[in-house]
Amino acid sequence: MEIDDSSTTNDMKPLEKVAAQHSVRKAHFLAAFLGLLCVLQLIVIICLLTYQRKHVTSDNTLKMQDKDQLQISYNNLTNERDQLKTSYNTLAKEKDQLQTSYNTLTKERDQLQTSYNTLTKERDQLQTSYNNLTKERDQLQTSYNPLAKERDQLKQYLALKGCSQGWVQFGCSCYYHSTEKKTWGEGRQYCQDRGADLMILNSLEEQAFINGFYEQGVYSASWIGLTTSVTEGNWTWVDGTTLNTPTRYWLTGQPVPGNTINCIYLFLGCEAKYTCPKGWVNFGCNNPLKWICEK
Repeated sequence: MEIDDSSTTNDMKPLEKVAAQHSVRKAHFLAAFLGLLCVLQLIVIICLLTYQRKHVTSDNTLKMQDKDQLQISYNNLTNERDQLKTSYNTLAKEKDQLQTSYNTLTKERDQLQTSYNTLTKERDQLQTSYNNLTKERDQLQTSYNPLAKERDQLKQYLALKGCSQGWVQFGCSCYYHSTEKKTWGEGRQYCQDRGADLMILNSLEEQAFINGFYEQGVYSASWIGLTTSVTEGNWTWVDGTTLNTPTRYWLTGQPVPGNTINCIYLFLGCEAKYTCPKGWVNFGCNNPLKWICEK
């Protein structure tokens, strides 16, 4: 039996068409499913990206904030470091200045200590000298008192006995006015050989008495017992006492400043044709003049 291929073919066409349609629907479904999956995947990816971006942005914001805070902290620490460095330099400079001042004060203290020690030593030496001089003074005073008593007794004796011939009495003393001329030293030796010495003027009254030795109209200049031959520059009487201010009878312009002449004569007067004041004049000791003794 022959089969009609055309009828078979015709019978198969609806089935194939259904199958084809089913395949198409299936393909559409799969395509739709795949599209949906793709959409879902895209949504997930977008969500993930959005989340990640937000997270990254948040992290970046936090990091920027941290960075800013760190920068601020760094700047603050830098400022503090600079301030501390400035303070350190200032303190170091002040320390050096204080060290210099300390060294200077230490040096001054040592110098003052040395000066103090020197002054203390000098004070002790002066105290020793003072004590020695005080002791010597007391010894001299002890020796002087008997001598003064003997002198007073001798003056009383002379006052009672009177003066030798050629001598003139005034108070408790006797005076001799020479008629010849000698040097100052020779005139003094003449006086000493007779238990006297060149005259010492102690008062205006004594000066007035001596003025009486002047012979009217005769030049008169006589050595007295005042000299600088013992201590250069200091006027000293022959008994060792220093010239006292109240008993000075210098002529005007005398003594000559810077003059090295060592002896004094008493100028009593000059020739009648002249008017001459009376007083002391310094003169060369080796010149011959009259002299006045006192005892």
